[in-house]
Amino acid sequence: MLFAVTEVSSIVSGSGFKKIFDFYRREVNFRSELHPTFYSNASTFIVRLFNLNYKQVGIDFGINNNLLVLDTIKANKYITITEIATTTKIPLRTVGRIIKDLKVKNKIARHGTKNGYWEILES
Repeated sequence: MLFAVTEVSSIVSGSGFKKIFDFYRREVNFRSELHPTFYSNASTFIVRLFNLNYKQVGIDFGINNNLLVLDTIKANKYITITEIATTTKIPLRTVGRIIKDLKVKNKIARHGTKNGYWEILES
């Protein structure tokens, strides 16, 4: 007989299970059906962790990343590309490509260099 742990309320405070549940819930791509599951009996322990970055049919994560970068710039027009990557958890090179694409499409502009700021050209 396997016993399942699927809810945080059934977990003892301070356990690693709670940390895993909390980590998953904070992720941008988290959906309830991708919640981690743990099963155990006297001789077996099974952990099921779903890939939150797996591309689902009909969802283009690139568009979501573009919007995420735009929203981050809207929130702080003085933010750097490195800070955008850190804030959004998008790799730095990907943020660079997104910024380049947004500039080419005339959606954003950068004024100044080191102490410059972003301007949203199109909302």
